[in-house]
Amino acid sequence: MRDNQMHQHYDIAIIGGGITGLSSAYHLGKSKDLKICLSTSSEVSASRSSANMISGGLIDNFTRIVQRHGPEKAEQAWKYSNHAFDALMEFAKANGIKTVKGERRRLIETPDELEECKKAVVELNEAGFKSLMEKAPDGSEHLLGQQNDGERAASIDSQGLLDYLEKSTSTVTRLGKTTRVIRESQQFKIETEKESFTAEVIIYANHLDISHFLPGLKEVLVSSQDQWLRMQTEAGTLPFAPGTVLSWRHGHYWAQIESDRQLTMGGARFLRPMAGFEADKAELSEKVSKNLPEAWAKYFPKRPLTKMIASKASLDIRPCDEIPVIGPMFGETGIFLGAGYMGQGISLGFKAGQSLAQLVLGKSDELPRFFWPERHRSLASTDNEEN
Repeated sequence: MRDNQMHQHYDIAIIGGGITGLSSAYHLGKSKDLKICLSTSSEVSASRSSANMISGGLIDNFTRIVQRHGPEKAEQAWKYSNHAFDALMEFAKANGIKTVKGERRRLIETPDELEECKKAVVELNEAGFKSLMEKAPDGSEHLLGQQNDGERAASIDSQGLLDYLEKSTSTVTRLGKTTRVIRESQQFKIETEKESFTAEVIIYANHLDISHFLPGLKEVLVSSQDQWLRMQTEAGTLPFAPGTVLSWRHGHYWAQIESDRQLTMGGARFLRPMAGFEADKAELSEKVSKNLPEAWAKYFPKRPLTKMIASKASLDIRPCDEIPVIGPMFGETGIFLGAGYMGQGISLGFKAGQSLAQLVLGKSDELPRFFWPERHRSLASTDNEEN
């Protein structure tokens, strides 16, 4: 990096103050000779409004990833996600951030799902990962079984994590929300709502705005609207241990067990217009709010969710091929990004920040090459206007 003591020049500008931006700042901050700034808005970021869920693997089942991307890439993706989970659990333990470890389970309702999960279990074990088939939970109805991927899930105090990262990056200069980025030879001019500055490297961690600054990704990263409900049962205890993460209907529904009687549940985006895609704001859907506890009651009628604790709508970014987009931007120098974590924004976002820091510093990292944006080069927009 160039040694430049000008007040308004930085070696690295990180745009976005959620988990990826803060993690990037934290890991880059270990290099004391770097001048780093973090550009963020005062608005609540997507990661700050999410459930406290982390898990290994990916939301989609292993065999479906194999079908789309081949066994080698599926194994790389699964391994990276597992390492992301482990890295965050170790970080939380070392820094006093509360976690409750559970299991990653997939509930099975249809014969097609049963065959898919059986195949996934075989493929996961052949690839060196732990997975097994189990009978349906006691007291459940309409379920044919469940896939148990082991202790690959947990609840985490996400606000405590973000607060710790904020405190640990206090030496990183905070600036306002970025409104425009212009390339000037070998550096970038960055304008915020109140000031402008220059930087040699940019890390885009502002999920919802990335395609505004990188129009080549407009067809790749699509806004997606979702919501979750935090609910309790007043009819005994839930049939899973706290910390357990569940999914069913190919990931269209998910739930995280928070205590013996309380869970957070989300999904059912298919009830929204266009399945929630290309939304420009987050809104609670009455249809979804009604459907979520009904979907739970179908399987666990003796443990209905009868008490609403909280509800939250959010916007996120989903990659068109449902694989995270992390790494250097194709056709550019000095630009890196991380986005599209498919519901695993806390653990993958933390790991992405570490990987981006390594790439910026020119160091090796375990980030799979096919996570890089370059795989979407053929979809790139021809809009090359400056923003």
